Amino acid sequence: MTLQDGTQTGSSDENEGKRSFGRVRGRGAWSYRYLIWNFMRRDIKARYNATALGWAWSMMVPLLMVGVYSLVFGEFFGSQAPPASNGGQVFALWFFVGLIAFSIFRASITSGMGDLLGSGSLMQQVYIPGYVPVLGSLAGVIYQACIELGLAMLLLLVIPPGLNIGWTWLLLPVWLLLFSLFVTPIAYAFAILNAYLRDTEQIIGVLLQLLFFMSGIMYTLDKVPEKLFGLPLRQILELNPVYEFVEAAREIMYSLTVPALSHILYLIAWTAAMSGLAWLVHQRWGRNVGEVL
Repeated sequence: MTLQDGTQTGSSDENEGKRSFGRVRGRGAWSYRYLIWNFMRRDIKARYNATALGWAWSMMVPLLMVGVYSLVFGEFFGSQAPPASNGGQVFALWFFVGLIAFSIFRASITSGMGDLLGSGSLMQQVYIPGYVPVLGSLAGVIYQACIELGLAMLLLLVIPPGLNIGWTWLLLPVWLLLFSLFVTPIAYAFAILNAYLRDTEQIIGVLLQLLFFMSGIMYTLDKVPEKLFGLPLRQILELNPVYEFVEAAREIMYSLTVPALSHILYLIAWTAAMSGLAWLVHQRWGRNVGEVL
């Protein structure tokens, strides 16, 4: 349509379509909750699809990993766990709790990158924010983690001397929520970066392996030299937020103590910082990520 001053305007249908598209783009994560749920279900079903044992692997895999690592580090290298609240020193249980915590971090990042790329064809057909498949994959990781945490609780009850249980277990959902809020923006930022630069997935794989050995999963911090090559190595490791989350999980489940307030505030600060970083990534590259998938 042409106005009297010669200005061209689009049709009313075109303008209404643009407004509708703008409203879709402006919807929040809660509006996509059913789609996130479907992404989670798809991820969970595909995880052990066409396997003979099915979901039994969700318990067997972590137990096998704990068995191997406990044999190598607990028996061959003589690594010892700190005493639990009941006086026991079971390296396998102490290691298992730490392994679960780190597995949440690692799986959230790797599955988030993979699920975003795997949703490229769908996102090119209809507008879906990049965080939707990432949140769906994270929900699947948390679901798996809940199974593993339940298994760890059972082992803490039955493995001699047994009955390593306390009221601090009630803090576990709070820890899991805070850890999820910390991991989610990191997973989303790396997933967006990987969409633009596919080498990211390979680099992150190496960095995650390095971080595994820097997070105290297999050793206590007193085994680490205070200084190495003039650097305060022990202090550097203590500043690692993943290490702090791992230790907080062990304190709650294994030692049955409440993490220090200073450590909790430190983790909250890191969570806020990562959320701010993810927001910047979303504003700069995440809005139109479907176009590069």
